[in-house]
Amino acid sequence: MTIFSKIILLFLFCTCFLSCTAQSSEQEKKVFEQKKSFQNSYTHIWRKQSKNGLWGYVDEKGKEIIQPIYNKARDFKNGFAAVKTRYKWIFIDTKGNQITSTTYLAVRNFSEGKAGVKKGDLWEVIDENGEQIIKPSYDEFYPFSDGRALVKKYSGWGFIDENGKEIIPLKYDFANPFSEGLAMVNEFGKRGYINTEGKIIIPLKYDAAEPFSGGIAHVTNKKFHFIDKKGNTIFSLPDSLTGGIFNEELVMVSNGYKYGYMDKTGKIIIPLVYDFTIRFSEGLAAVKKNKKWGFIDKNGHTVISFLYDDDPFGRYELFDFKDGYAQVMKGDSITLIDKKGTEIRHIGSIE
Repeated sequence: MTIFSKIILLFLFCTCFLSCTAQSSEQEKKVFEQKKSFQNSYTHIWRKQSKNGLWGYVDEKGKEIIQPIYNKARDFKNGFAAVKTRYKWIFIDTKGNQITSTTYLAVRNFSEGKAGVKKGDLWEVIDENGEQIIKPSYDEFYPFSDGRALVKKYSGWGFIDENGKEIIPLKYDFANPFSEGLAMVNEFGKRGYINTEGKIIIPLKYDAAEPFSGGIAHVTNKKFHFIDKKGNTIFSLPDSLTGGIFNEELVMVSNGYKYGYMDKTGKIIIPLVYDFTIRFSEGLAAVKKNKKWGFIDKNGHTVISFLYDDDPFGRYELFDFKDGYAQVMKGDSITLIDKKGTEIRHIGSIE
């Protein structure tokens, strides 16, 4: 397998794993009804699009909590959701109350009690009361993690603290948000890792480097390696394989034709017999075989039969279990199932 082919496969793996921190996609090509859940201190709340195209929220029983009056709506994060009314974004709480009278051109989700918002050309930061705590300063902004926010100015990428102080100089060509205390940074085409004070912990020597997950990161330097937080190589993949990002102690691997899972020692735990695989969530992983999706456990046993179809928009997050439930496709219908495969309710249809 060529290094180019491996990089393409790595991109597909990471697309399935990473939660996007950028603004939610503006592409909603079809009208469909969909509910997504999150767990907060009150209840499960599901995002739902009505047949007239407007968005609202319902509880786990399907009871309407927040009327479908928004042009766009995001999932609740940390008790707040970003919703769009006509041309501007606002934030609401779980009762539908608008937390600030200000409207925004663009927003990032709340994280660690703060959110990035944009009223003009530059990003600023507000708290959970909607009060400005960092003035408009940045061309790009990503949510806080490990007490640091990734930002960009003309000079480059760097990190600020919760008071807006530039803790790590804005000098890098690119960077990723912090994960498990380390962040990937890119300078002069090479990648490595820094800590929250900006100290280089793992030298910038890799052609590609992914965020740490479970104390392990996937890096590339002619070969594909898995390293620990000190930069020690735990194991390297043979030239015939490529891999993704560890999640729940296992990592997806592929020979370019079939997919399976490997553990932290480099041992194949689940054979490469599937047409495609997705990361484990709550002990189960969605896998594809003979054009149908099912779910397996960490021993490779089929727990939920191969009954389900591809999502036409490639939304692999539909298959993630959250609080004991996952969404699956049957034909053009989205259905909610539990971890035994019991179909709980029909969620919506793609028209």
